[in-house]
Amino acid sequence: MKRVLILASLGWICAAPAADFRDFDWGSSIAAIRDTEDAWPVFATDSLLEYQTDYAGRPMSLLYRFADGRLDGGSYHFAPFRQCGGSAAAPARRHACERRQVSAAFLDLVRLLSRQYGRPADDALNALCFRDAATIERYVGSRDDFGRSAMCVWQGPHATVTLNASHALATRDDRLQPYAELQIVFSAPG
Repeated sequence: MKRVLILASLGWICAAPAADFRDFDWGSSIAAIRDTEDAWPVFATDSLLEYQTDYAGRPMSLLYRFADGRLDGGSYHFAPFRQCGGSAAAPARRHACERRQVSAAFLDLVRLLSRQYGRPADDALNALCFRDAATIERYVGSRDDFGRSAMCVWQGPHATVTLNASHALATRDDRLQPYAELQIVFSAPG
């Protein structure tokens, strides 16, 4: 009798679904997430909750995305503007620092996410996943080369995960300036 009970318990544990994003399943309510997160959101609407958190040892914005009040995606955003001197830094020096920080974070996260989800597909989309930091930094862009990005995509059983390091323009101090950022986007597979 004990063997049957133990096997039945093990079968139930193995069949239990894994969480899709930060211990939540797709379709979780806004209230369930707000009740579980330790901090207050820094921004909240009917379709978005934003928190500040650390992920993989880096300060990041955490976003929960909702459709019809149910979780349908989430993401982490790393923009090292403050770590690179913020508005007080010379724009060229700050941008070079941001590119280095984003490139290093990209490579660290490729390793971390590959341990969790397996190796990304070996295709053109994922061509930059396992390059060196200098290649990623060049690809994330020079001051004049906007809109390029380095990307890796993993297909897990409970989520599609996209890691993207990009280079774009933003208005800072009333001027259009380059910046580098990194995003990790989680969405329901399919």
